[in-house]
Amino acid sequence: MTKKNIIILVTVTIVVLLAAGSIFLFTKKSHSKQNFNPSIVELNKVSINTGDWQTYKNYQYSFEIKGPKSWEIKPNSDSGLLDGEGAFLWFKPDSNGDFYAPVSMAVLDNPDNFSITKWFLKNNAKYTVGPENFIEINIPTTEEAVAVYVNFINSQGIYKYYVKKNEKIFSFDLMDTGSNIINEDAMINAIVNTLRFNK
Repeated sequence: MTKKNIIILVTVTIVVLLAAGSIFLFTKKSHSKQNFNPSIVELNKVSINTGDWQTYKNYQYSFEIKGPKSWEIKPNSDSGLLDGEGAFLWFKPDSNGDFYAPVSMAVLDNPDNFSITKWFLKNNAKYTVGPENFIEINIPTTEEAVAVYVNFINSQGIYKYYVKKNEKIFSFDLMDTGSNIINEDAMINAIVNTLRFNK
């Protein structure tokens, strides 16, 4: 093999190795970003002004909750949306199609008056989470409130929120982020934190 051929071979090898290394680092960085688990503290630091939000009042379960003033807050029976795991309320940006609702709330029975952790572990065996995944959050007028970071099969994770009150579990889900919802994780966190019970 001539000296020229050796130089070409070494150069090509270096280029290939550099390209492979770049792809590996990019993939690793993207994967890390996809699985980023922001803390509740970080979400609370995101600036979302709830001062001008609209208030939805529900007399059946004696609670009120707020949402962005340009969104619709609709009971499932009035929304025209599918039931979606017992969804009770849908929070809908009014600029989107009829079936677009990024946040939903369900009201679920807890007849044994279990703690949220015990209730969740009994009813959500599909999620591989333990008590260490439960983050207590402070919502006045509730008996207990937690956030649980759940990873799905595709390795994308979201916070699910659960509030306990009067043998009921109020469950909040981020259904569909949509490209036009900025800081969607912080948005659902802010919505949940406006929940207040009247008795």
